[in-house]
Amino acid sequence: KWCTAWPLKNYLAVKWSGEDFAWSRRLRSPEPNAKFLATTRTGKLGDFVSEVKSELGISEVWAWHSLLGYWGGVEAEAGAWPSGSRIEMAKPMESILGVEPQMAWDPLVLGGLGLTPQPAQLYDTIHRSLANAGVDGVKIDIQAVTTMLGEKRGGSRKVTTEYLQAAEESVRKHFGSSTQMINCMSHASECLYSVKGSSVVRASDDFWPKAPASHSSHIVHVAYNSLFIGEIAQPDWDMFQSKHPAAGLHAAARAVSGGP
Repeated sequence: KWCTAWPLKNYLAVKWSGEDFAWSRRLRSPEPNAKFLATTRTGKLGDFVSEVKSELGISEVWAWHSLLGYWGGVEAEAGAWPSGSRIEMAKPMESILGVEPQMAWDPLVLGGLGLTPQPAQLYDTIHRSLANAGVDGVKIDIQAVTTMLGEKRGGSRKVTTEYLQAAEESVRKHFGSSTQMINCMSHASECLYSVKGSSVVRASDDFWPKAPASHSSHIVHVAYNSLFIGEIAQPDWDMFQSKHPAAGLHAAARAVSGGP
């Protein structure tokens, strides 16, 4: 822990984590990047969304982003965000470190998080861009990250409530209803008890297509999680690959899950 916090910190946070993982990368702009647009016919997100709906018969298209923009927040120096955006260090609570000591050298802890001055500004910027392109809703991921930002801000509950309620209000404004929002990585108590308008909460671990032993435990864990989460929200059993040896198991489980 001492080595990762001091002698090896820059190497782990900047070189190793930044180059090899997306977990420490930050959102540079609310607009689709050139790599994504290059795969579309016209180079425009709006045209892509329209084509998906008309040609494939899909009624709604949703987009993904994290509670802070991207995994590592926003790129404060990119120029696309309000003045005052900055990098701040995250600090896991001692109770979390007692259960998951590896959080002390998590990329987000070592490299810091890019934050905008007001959460409402962040969501308004992102959601306006998506809504203008015809996107119908959002899945907001890595929500529990705000539990590491409570120091000097009134505690993790206050910070989490501020972010989640700002996100819900922005979703209601741009997509017509706060129910057009899926909450993800939000099993922290601060998250579960902060949402008001959105009702869907992901209850599962990830779907691991290349880990055969993971599929049965995936179903068991999400079923147990749903017993608790189902009392205050609608559990979402998350996505899976329909062309996969375990697809039948996952499809059957989701058919009786009560989820969306």
